[in-house]
Amino acid sequence: INMFFTGGLIPTYLVIRDIGLIDNLWVLIVPGMFSTYYILLLRTFYTDLPDALEEAAENAVVRAEVQKYVDQANEGVYRAESVRKFIILPEEFTQENGLMTASMKVIRPKVIKRYATLLNTQMYTKRK
Repeated sequence: INMFFTGGLIPTYLVIRDIGLIDNLWVLIVPGMFSTYYILLLRTFYTDLPDALEEAAENAVVRAEVQKYVDQANEGVYRAESVRKFIILPEEFTQENGLMTASMKVIRPKVIKRYATLLNTQMYTKRK
């Protein structure tokens, strides 16, 4: 119930004044960005996200769409430079899971270690 009620007009004005938004266009945007309702809505969305990523990684339609873009990218390169096989992973590379640096670079040894089984069984298999 408390998410439907705010502190009122005076506390809102005091916050807006303290962050320097008086006589500023942002005063129309910023207060609505941080309402309890929207924060709860975003939290719910992000807690549901990992399941959605796992489902997308296994979805044939998603794989076909990615394949379409891989094929387009392969048109302009030599065969040795082309992508022939790919795996859609069920998680993103982030700093939190230790797969990216603060400057958003992939930490390859950690990725290879985490996905060693997947790489060895699906990606780099010997030809028969």
